[in-house]
Amino acid sequence: MLDHLSERERAIYWWNYGEIGQNLVENSVHIKSLLKIGYKIMDGHNFVEKRFFNLKVLEHLDIVIYDSSHNLVKAICEVKTTKNKNKKEFEANGSCEYIMKLAKKNKISLFFAVVRLADLLPLDIISRKGFDKTLEKLKNDNSFYKIEFYKEGEFELSGGIFRIN
Repeated sequence: MLDHLSERERAIYWWNYGEIGQNLVENSVHIKSLLKIGYKIMDGHNFVEKRFFNLKVLEHLDIVIYDSSHNLVKAICEVKTTKNKNKKEFEANGSCEYIMKLAKKNKISLFFAVVRLADLLPLDIISRKGFDKTLEKLKNDNSFYKIEFYKEGEFELSGGIFRIN
């Protein structure tokens, strides 16, 4: 399906594939249940240094929930998106494992979400318009995907691999 795409287009496709899964989790009841008054969500992919008292460096993370009034990270949720119904192991990217281990030492809640799609997403997600259209369609019709949400103890992260217990 992706064979005719350039290497750059394939990279954009897979990045956006994951971003759609992340957006679905961000808007899920799972994340909304973690948001208390004053808590906000940020995308943790970008490098952030010394913004939070309890975690000095953030990067390579999907969803970061923080208390904006006290500059504290409250929770981190990593998200993986797949059409494989049985997959139990997923690669951690970049310094994700290192940052999550620091977060655990600082008593920050850790979560792992898997978005299981019924099939691959359409190729037009490589464009902004196609991405937005596909995301909106999925938000309005959740029959195409299922979110599995795991809390600490239900998954482990070791050797750069997330494993569902």
